[in-house]
Amino acid sequence: MLTLEEAADYCGLSPNSFKGYIRISPTNFGRAVRYDRKAIDRYLDGMMGEEDLQTRVDRVVALAGKNSRRK
Repeated sequence: MLTLEEAADYCGLSPNSFKGYIRISPTNFGRAVRYDRKAIDRYLDGMMGEEDLQTRVDRVVALAGKNSRRK
């Protein structure tokens, strides 16, 4: 289980971009909020099809960068 910062780093995103683009629900352990790495992988698999992890991460990072320039 990953913290928000660890999950964002795993995807190559900032924590804010992770929350905005990766649509998975965290698990709460009391006040601790954690993200399941396998759930992140499944989400990215569904989002990108059969591409390898690095290609998926590259696409999400590119999308996050493209949309942040619009603001």
